[in-house]
Amino acid sequence: MITADIAVRGGKKIELKKVANEALKSCPSVRTVLVCSRDGDKSVAMERPRDYFLDEVLPTDAKSSDFIEYMDSNDPLFMLYTSGSTGKPKGMEF
Repeated sequence: MITADIAVRGGKKIELKKVANEALKSCPSVRTVLVCSRDGDKSVAMERPRDYFLDEVLPTDAKSSDFIEYMDSNDPLFMLYTSGSTGKPKGMEF
């Protein structure tokens, strides 16, 4: 799972990691959680060895430009396949 410690919407802080921790209680198969620290406050509840701050696992010489993947505006975000319960599964692009 990839999440952030917080998000800001409408001027209010939303504790995303807290929400993720609650959701992960019912997802024991998740083995690794990467947390992007948006506000620099690393006091969020982390469960080791499952959780890591992103800056802990990125190479120290990494530049933000190393992670940019330029895409066309009409490239699909993901493919979702139907179950195929009534025939061959069909892929839908989003």
